[in-house]
Amino acid sequence: MRGSLIRTALRLGHEVIGQVRRDTALFALPPPRQPGRRGRSRLYGARLDADTVAALPASVHAIAGYGGRSARLRHAVCRPRFLKGVIVRVVWCELAKGSGWAKVRLLLSTDPTLSAPAIVEAYSKRWSIEPLFRDLKMVDGLGAMWQRGACQRRMKFRQLGRSKIPQFGRAVISRQGDRNSCLWAGDRGAGRKAAGVRAV
Repeated sequence: MRGSLIRTALRLGHEVIGQVRRDTALFALPPPRQPGRRGRSRLYGARLDADTVAALPASVHAIAGYGGRSARLRHAVCRPRFLKGVIVRVVWCELAKGSGWAKVRLLLSTDPTLSAPAIVEAYSKRWSIEPLFRDLKMVDGLGAMWQRGACQRRMKFRQLGRSKIPQFGRAVISRQGDRNSCLWAGDRGAGRKAAGVRAV
């Protein structure tokens, strides 16, 4: 996830849970400032390197969103460099795979009060919408709409037209006191549809 997207969501009052790069620069919270010390308070503490992460206590939980698969979790409250001081909770998640564990995924939550299992459960809910994005890109052709060719322009108009069909199908075309008004949803008569268009 991009830092600009997360910061924008935070400004709008939303919390964000998502996956970030495993090599994201993470820093522990600094120790409390000593009384009477001059200057600004430190924003970052020590960096969380691979040895520090490996030394974190690990716990195993069953994740319902992944069909009850076990997950080995390590977590910490820290500040990522790319979020410029935002305090988050990060979770290193390894799902059970065969007799071992899958590769580590680094999950991030801008709500540090959430527990590590709750963050993984929330992240697993994204898979319920993944088939929709896959179909939009692979079946409906939205994956090629960014191109500028004539074929892609026709595809854009085609998608716009398809998106309007359900709206038109549910539209109620009526005018008070007009006998020619009709309801398009469920009206199968071509003459009645034409009368409804003329009424508008």
